[in-house]
Amino acid sequence: MTLEAVYYASQIVAVLAILGSPLFVGLQIRQNTKQAEESERVARGEVLQNIAEGLRQHSLAMLAYPEVYQCFVNHTDPADISEADRSRVATYCFATLHVIHNMHFQHQKGLLDVQTYQS
Repeated sequence: MTLEAVYYASQIVAVLAILGSPLFVGLQIRQNTKQAEESERVARGEVLQNIAEGLRQHSLAMLAYPEVYQCFVNHTDPADISEADRSRVATYCFATLHVIHNMHFQHQKGLLDVQTYQS
């Protein structure tokens, strides 16, 4: 094999490497995109699960503590509410506000879609 043949063979290998490099980069980008999309789907699922759990806890609080429910039903005038009932209502309202705030925050981050957020 002459020196010229070695030179041409090395040039062919170099051209193949140059042509193959963008293909390899393209495959890596495609794989990373798929992984990012999967991570986003998992994050959205966790957000929905956390919101559902928060709403479930609120429903259980109403069922487990009938006095909290009665505070909302029996008292329409704030002057008629006892200090203990006022505290129960305030705690429940704060927890509800926290769940709603979390939903709003997740929507702003793009992890909660518009349809779910508005429902």
